[in-house]
Amino acid sequence: MSQIRIAVLYLAILATSVLFASDVAPRPEARPLTPQQQELATLLEARAATLETLRAQLAAATDQATALATLRTIEDHKSGTEVEILRLQKRHAERAGDLAAVAALEVAIERLLTTPAPVGTEAAREASRQRRAGGRTHD
Repeated sequence: MSQIRIAVLYLAILATSVLFASDVAPRPEARPLTPQQQELATLLEARAATLETLRAQLAAATDQATALATLRTIEDHKSGTEVEILRLQKRHAERAGDLAAVAALEVAIERLLTTPAPVGTEAAREASRQRRAGGRTHD
């Protein structure tokens, strides 16, 4: 098809869309956020800003030790965000009198706070070193 025909076809489709746009039902208004949703949005916005700062620090790291320390801080920050979200949910469940949700959230928070981060085995660390060095490992 020539470019002129394609352009004419495109304009015809566009004109048809405009003509029939008035027949489309308007979108319903968005419902206002609940207090819990508002609080969650504020929390996530603040945590995202901090995460961006940490990522910038990681990008600016000039040595491996600084990069590793920053990565660990990012991991801690992400874990902290999970805990804060659960605490927020727990507060709202308490206000609502949802005792089952409160109990489940308490367990989840405790698990996150007490479960140690996985530590790689020496074999896994060696395989990682080999990959970084360009060697091959057969796991």
